[in-house]
Amino acid sequence: MLEALATLLIGSIILSFAFGGFLSTRKIFLSDRGKLEANQRLRTVFTTIGPDIQQTGEGLVSDPKLPAIEIKEVTIPHSTNKTSEIILRKAISPLFFNLCTDITAGTTSYPNVIDNSDPNDNFCKVNDYQPIDGWPDTVKILRDLRLNKGDKLYAYIYNKNGGGEFFDYTGEEILGADGNAMTPSVGTSPHTVNLKTNNHTWTRNYLEGSVIYLIDERQYRVVNNKLQLVLNNSQVLDIVENVDKLDITATLQKEVGGTEYVCRKIPPTATGDCSPSFPDPATEYSWAQIKSINVTAKILPGEDSNSNTAAILREEDLTLTQKFFPRNRLSF
Repeated sequence: MLEALATLLIGSIILSFAFGGFLSTRKIFLSDRGKLEANQRLRTVFTTIGPDIQQTGEGLVSDPKLPAIEIKEVTIPHSTNKTSEIILRKAISPLFFNLCTDITAGTTSYPNVIDNSDPNDNFCKVNDYQPIDGWPDTVKILRDLRLNKGDKLYAYIYNKNGGGEFFDYTGEEILGADGNAMTPSVGTSPHTVNLKTNNHTWTRNYLEGSVIYLIDERQYRVVNNKLQLVLNNSQVLDIVENVDKLDITATLQKEVGGTEYVCRKIPPTATGDCSPSFPDPATEYSWAQIKSINVTAKILPGEDSNSNTAAILREEDLTLTQKFFPRNRLSF
């Protein structure tokens, strides 16, 4: 009996050590797995956002006041916590349209981009034919681009004075000298070309000489604990699950070696949007002053309750910060 009890006791001790070792190994395994999953999600956030920040403003280098980048802070629904959203824009073509006829605010008139009414106006008459097929080269190239991109492009009209607005470019109205619709061909050319805009109502006046860029816009935001990518203010893609929030700031520097301003809103519209206060943000800001974009992503530990991930992962395992440089600002 004593031998049996001793054997049982020794066996219990061995099992206890073995079970303790198993629990310790399991805890290490779950911790490593949780960290690996968290790291993969954080890396996906930055490998998605980072390249778009670096390419911001590509093709939009005619004026540093063009709205190539926007940052805003919003409140997460059903909480008092805040998250950041960032909008990044670049031109999808180095070509652009010139506005040939003034646009009046409050109207839905089509932008006129070709006008042969005045033979002495070299700015708006058709003069680029290569090959000779009746199509103005710029119109044909951008029309083909529109058709290849799903029949609609996101466009931005800019008044060259810091003001502009976005609209959908959905087609072309091509008219002959008699005012009737026509199709360009060898031996014929359009008298007038207007851009169709899906009945867009203009919010401001635009003078002849304003320019129209074709834009690729990418908005990153967190909605329902998902990092979303919104393409051209229409298509929404879920990129990463279990994301808590983004914290995005821009560091501005007006001149080399000057004061650095950390801004939670771009463009700043009030002195309190930046620290220290940015002087006269409505008139002095340009996106060429952005020295860096600082992105902090915080994710949630996951939804596998059996793994006890929430207790295993620490705050530093769930948060990562990286700094990105919008390289196109060097064009100014």
